[in-house]
Amino acid sequence: MRLRVWLLVPLLLATACAQAPPGDRHLADSAEPNASTSEGAGEWRAIPTAPEGWYRPEGAFWIDGRLVVVGAATIEVWDPRSDAWEVLVRIPQAEECEGCGYSETAVWTGDEILLWGGGFSYLAEGSPSAGAAFDPRSGRLRTLPPAPVSPRWWHTAVWTGEEMIVWGGACGEHECRDGAAYDPGSDSWSAIADAPIGGYAHSVVWTGDEMIVWGGSDDYEAEGSFGFPRRFLNTGVAYDPASDSWRELAQAPLEPRGWHSAVWTGQEMIVWGGVKSPCTTAPCESYPADAGAYDPVADAWREIDQGPLSGRVDHTAVWTGEYMIVWGGSPPGGGLGYDDGALYDPGADSWKELPPAPIDERYRHAALWTGSEMVIWGGQRGDGSFADGAAFHPGV
Repeated sequence: MRLRVWLLVPLLLATACAQAPPGDRHLADSAEPNASTSEGAGEWRAIPTAPEGWYRPEGAFWIDGRLVVVGAATIEVWDPRSDAWEVLVRIPQAEECEGCGYSETAVWTGDEILLWGGGFSYLAEGSPSAGAAFDPRSGRLRTLPPAPVSPRWWHTAVWTGEEMIVWGGACGEHECRDGAAYDPGSDSWSAIADAPIGGYAHSVVWTGDEMIVWGGSDDYEAEGSFGFPRRFLNTGVAYDPASDSWRELAQAPLEPRGWHSAVWTGQEMIVWGGVKSPCTTAPCESYPADAGAYDPVADAWREIDQGPLSGRVDHTAVWTGEYMIVWGGSPPGGGLGYDDGALYDPGADSWKELPPAPIDERYRHAALWTGSEMVIWGGQRGDGSFADGAAFHPGV
């Protein structure tokens, strides 16, 4: 039986080429948000600074009432009861590899954190591995067997309740169309059918039955300046593991875009933000602030009115069970960071701006929903990375 789970995985938003992590922290002014009321939206509280920060956290999970974050090859945990952090593991990495030890995908199975791809190269007993599994309860670390697809950057991964599906990313000068499924029970991989489109700068959600991929680049081979693709899609596909088959989605009412966010509500996929055309120097005029919702049962979209936030990339979006909360991010081109956010209520089809957060503006941070709060951690602004965070409790 397939378990229905909803994963809130931070988006890994980056350029086409591997980038070195930022160095010393550099402060920059944040952009002013559009005016909107935040009365009754909720309240924030700061959480302490972790031993190690990271500019693009690969994963964040709420496990046994604790925040577990993956920052490159280091996994840390914050326990709200003691209000203290602890480093759980620093995974040894090969010394000679592209971007050693970061930009892997991370999923939580309920027992282990599965890490794969990017520059991750776990050095176990002298042999590097592109994947690893870590049990945060016991501290056990093990390698994953070789996958039937090549390791790659900028791919995505979802947990289905039975398998981790990795798909897309950059394959040389093209977007990858292939993917694979890893079963922890049998410790084995299987290739999945190639998709009708490639995957780069796209979004992905798991519905309980299908992996829905939407947007992203359709012209990675002829990439634009500084790693930005020349064109984006406003189409998508859905993969059914039961039949190992793909289907095309109905045309969206949104403009083509990449590096947007997407959440699964249990009934709809909600898409927001992103960038619709190449732009490498902030601020840009090519990032939309509109949204749309896709119903896979009806294979139909509905438009969502624009909210109080300006368009952006490198933001996060989480689903609370009732609302989508968007926070942070930056204009395409980076450097600047936002410290604003908004809450979207699908039932009322309305937006409400969040009150100011007790942390600095940032982008490429991690966000998750604990069951009662949205927790933000890490990220960057300019050339610096963050190790602090905050928790937001909706009061709507």
